[in-house]
Amino acid sequence: MFADDDEAPRDLFRDAVNEWNEANQPRQFVADYASTVEDAQAKLKLTRFDCALFDLRLPSIGGGKPLPAGGNDLAQAGLQDSGVPVAIITATVDDVDRDRPGHGLLEAFYKGAGTPYADALSWFADQWDLMDTLASVRGRMRVSGAETFVRRIWPSWQDYKRKLGTEDQLTAVVTRQYATHIAELLGMDGDANPAWHPFENFISPALLEHRAHTGDIFTFGEQLWVVLSPQCDMTVGKIDDVLLAYCDRAGLQNWTEKVAALSAVPPGQALSSSLAKYFTGLVNQTEPSKHFLPPLGPGGPLYVDFKKLMTKPLADLNSEAGLATRVGSVAPAFLPNLTQRFGSYMSRPGQPNIDISHFADP
Repeated sequence: MFADDDEAPRDLFRDAVNEWNEANQPRQFVADYASTVEDAQAKLKLTRFDCALFDLRLPSIGGGKPLPAGGNDLAQAGLQDSGVPVAIITATVDDVDRDRPGHGLLEAFYKGAGTPYADALSWFADQWDLMDTLASVRGRMRVSGAETFVRRIWPSWQDYKRKLGTEDQLTAVVTRQYATHIAELLGMDGDANPAWHPFENFISPALLEHRAHTGDIFTFGEQLWVVLSPQCDMTVGKIDDVLLAYCDRAGLQNWTEKVAALSAVPPGQALSSSLAKYFTGLVNQTEPSKHFLPPLGPGGPLYVDFKKLMTKPLADLNSEAGLATRVGSVAPAFLPNLTQRFGSYMSRPGQPNIDISHFADP
């Protein structure tokens, strides 16, 4: 979508689109146009665009002097509500509000440049793979959402309406049902779903923006530590101190060599038994006192050491300075395995030592 109140820029953009399409077949941009803030907002809500270009000083229907707030508000809607690449075209680049959430991701094009519309299209074209993937993502979620509706939401709809009091509560609960059911469907093993990628172990930035969460990974000096305390205790303030376990990045032997060997295996060729055993053993968590997590950023994997624990004040972790030291969170699909294995390790009862010499026949 291109939003500008002046017909002349819209004509220039049409020409730029036609020229780009002619030169880049079979890829094609199909443009839609808006002339006011309200018109653009309505189109964003009703149509699934792949990208959007807004004039910064776009007027409202009520008239008045066009202000930068119009384009900045639309950029916010495109980024935060629609989740698509957004660009702004303006004669006053300094008026683009980079302090709004996500605005550091958008691109601004100066009207006084030689080919601002062609430049904007080239920038969108650089995001083509992203836009293609997002379109596929939306399609897959739509299919999964339809299954969730048919099998779970629709049969229970009257119960939802009876038990949930307000429209806001009804919307929130049904949204949660869709999200959790779709996540479960897409996360199940099966031919339709590929195996999980190692980077899916983490969420970065961290899961919650304003407070610490179970599975958050903090950096203290040069060391990484993961939060193990239950989230329920942290949320309601039942605890003053948070339990963390050390993430050893150097404690896994032969990782570099094994990764190099794995990388050298041609596609489609079976792994050697020793190589398969090494990585399968890590993924299957065969070391009781440690928990394997794939690499988080550069460096080796995180080998969570349940024997090396410490506590930190919850208030310190939740402070602005504390949250600034977070590097990510263990993803929800992988978090239960971490906390359950820690609980199992700490609660193992053991038994008295038996003198094995007495097993000998008298």
